[in-house]
Amino acid sequence: MAFRRPKTVKSFVMIIITTLFVSVFANVTLASSFAVDSVDGTIPCNCVIFRLDDVADDNRAAPAMAVMDTFLSRNQDLSLGIIMNHFGNNSRLLGRVVEGYNRGLFELDIHGWNHVDYTTLSPDMQASTLALAKGKMYKLFGDTPNVFIPPGNNFNNDTIKAMEHSNLTIISSDESHERNSSRYFVSDGSTRIMDAGIARLPGTDYMGVIGTGGKVWKNLSETYIISSAKRSIAKYGNAVIILHPQSYLLAKDGKMANILNNTAISELYGLIGSFKAQNIHITTFSKTVQYRPRMSILHARQGEADYIVTAKSSYVNATSISIVPKTSVKISVEGNGKMELSLPKSMIDGIYSISATDLNGSRKDIQFQQEDSLNTKTISVDVPSGTQALTISAATVVPEFDVPMLAIAAASVLYLIAAKSRKIQLRRNCP
Repeated sequence: MAFRRPKTVKSFVMIIITTLFVSVFANVTLASSFAVDSVDGTIPCNCVIFRLDDVADDNRAAPAMAVMDTFLSRNQDLSLGIIMNHFGNNSRLLGRVVEGYNRGLFELDIHGWNHVDYTTLSPDMQASTLALAKGKMYKLFGDTPNVFIPPGNNFNNDTIKAMEHSNLTIISSDESHERNSSRYFVSDGSTRIMDAGIARLPGTDYMGVIGTGGKVWKNLSETYIISSAKRSIAKYGNAVIILHPQSYLLAKDGKMANILNNTAISELYGLIGSFKAQNIHITTFSKTVQYRPRMSILHARQGEADYIVTAKSSYVNATSISIVPKTSVKISVEGNGKMELSLPKSMIDGIYSISATDLNGSRKDIQFQQEDSLNTKTISVDVPSGTQALTISAATVVPEFDVPMLAIAAASVLYLIAAKSRKIQLRRNCP
């Protein structure tokens, strides 16, 4: 249809006003619902596993419980290598393990039926003793383990076959016994090396070593342990630190006495805190193998500005982002579990609530933690099951357009049109 010239200046002004406001509100609507792609990637586990070997009912029970108490007080994970034929009769030790297991902190691993070199056992004996250990674990805890820590770190191909038969999927020896192997499980987000369906996560670092004479244990310094663990993390994406109850007993007359070394326990407490302070996550074998860290990069545009938001999680995938000007930021998600969001302060600041919306549209507030850096706000949140989107409400959210400026611009246009109209009218009235 051909454009018709307005008959009057008033009509022309109305067309300009209508066009201006339709344009403004159309842009606001489009921009407020604007959501763009997410780019998925992987990030290293950057984690450490503490493996406590030789958990048994004998005189190693007391120092083992002291180690467990340290991890319980820190609310941190610990993998227990239990000698199953010598475990279950010490009620205090059993109670401590049950407590940690019920809190979701202790991983229950088989450290043999008896503490013997499994390479000296026949294939049938290896399979039968692993089956016995697994059955007793189920009887005590109602759960079946999937990790085998071979006593003395020795194993062979028959051990791998016996593990497959018992549905044990993770083995942890140590690097010195797997010196010629390159088939380690690597949790760097890109490589997952398995052997016959078995993930191999060898011990990479020791908390203590046996001194001269083979009777006295000596714990290594915190500086050395952290430095060594970082090298292992750089190589594999994770570190495995091996602990023994014996290294938390005092020495007397050149032998280990049945007296708890409280200084060593205090040092362990400090070491856990140092790992946390350096953002090195403490986890277990099972969680490491299941760990599939993902990083979603979300791009949002508001007006002429572009904003980048990153989401990191092993369990949740962030798929899109949209901005409700001056009110909130909405992030669509898939999955549930812990997630970390990094948001630019130029986009959002003064966050006061985060809510989760499910499939039915029901919305509830959830807990969150936030940390500030110079230009970024980092949010840690536990996404509930069934969540479809997170709405982050804040005191400051970037506006779509500066409405006062638009009003001034519109008034200026109207003023110029009116002035022009008046000049035209004056010319017509002049003789």
